[in-house]
Amino acid sequence: MTRNDRRGSFCLAMAAIFVFLLLPALAAAAGADEAGARVLFAEARKLAAGGDYEAACPKFEDSYRLDPGIGTNFNLADCLEHTGRIATAWARFLDVAAATKAAGQPERERVARGRAAALEPRLSRLTINVESPTDGFALLRDGVPIGAPSWGVAVPIDPGPHKLEASAPRKRTWSTTINVPDSATPVSVAVPPLDDAPEREISATPAAGASLVTGLAPVGEVAVTRAGPRRHWSVPAVILGAAGALALGTGVVFGIKYETADSDARQICPSSTNCTMQEIADHMSLVDTARRDLTVEAVSLGIGGAAALVGSYLWWRENRKNRRSDATELSVEPAALGLAGIDVKAVW
Repeated sequence: MTRNDRRGSFCLAMAAIFVFLLLPALAAAAGADEAGARVLFAEARKLAAGGDYEAACPKFEDSYRLDPGIGTNFNLADCLEHTGRIATAWARFLDVAAATKAAGQPERERVARGRAAALEPRLSRLTINVESPTDGFALLRDGVPIGAPSWGVAVPIDPGPHKLEASAPRKRTWSTTINVPDSATPVSVAVPPLDDAPEREISATPAAGASLVTGLAPVGEVAVTRAGPRRHWSVPAVILGAAGALALGTGVVFGIKYETADSDARQICPSSTNCTMQEIADHMSLVDTARRDLTVEAVSLGIGGAAALVGSYLWWRENRKNRRSDATELSVEPAALGLAGIDVKAVW
């Protein structure tokens, strides 16, 4: 095997090890996130059913963070509406409508758009006018950057207090707090020109404890030559074969999970008419689970198939070389002890 062959096999082996270790980790992480999201979702549903929406909304939000599903987002929007965060609920209902449209669920899209339309007349809107922005001007609302395209535009906003903060290089920071009423009232705020800040010296001294990092000297290559019969199974081929089998097995498991979730979803309100809010939420949750399982199945089967093909090729290449029984390796060395002639060694 030449040096290039050894390098190629080493790279393939490293890739196989990476796949071998990554797939179980991804599957475990996905399972852990899904389990945590389901527990949080169930707790939030109980709290919402009891009317404790203030405690339910954070759990819906955390569940959606772990597993961003359409059903969870719909429940979160409903919860936010009950707590008075009308603008945020309106935006999330529109997100659900767009997601259900893409998923080919017209009935669920109709429900989500209807909820958003019902909230729109109740929206308060905030307009921020910036009078004299300077170079490097930055505007924050509740700590979130507001870009120039949003200046002077009436955007929906939740009722309650909101902090505005404007800053720029060599300028004093300006801030104010506004209170948006519960009723659909337009609110307008003007950001004045920022005052100049006093000049300050910027120290160029490196921070204490700073260290200089230098590059490491390259490590030289060590060539190892081994005589004798070659193995029929190379390490890369074995590792790739094992990784491929593991990935294919993972794909089969998630394929079974997809079929189960898809079947359960189809049994909920099969007519898609006159469905209760509970049925809609349960259906969306199962559809999200089925979609995620289908994605993991496709990725796992793709990676497993690729690993199996590469492993098979390495096995074929190695055995083809072993079948060359007439191949020899010759090394010519000077005769020992300064005697005339040469020694010819043949390695079969």
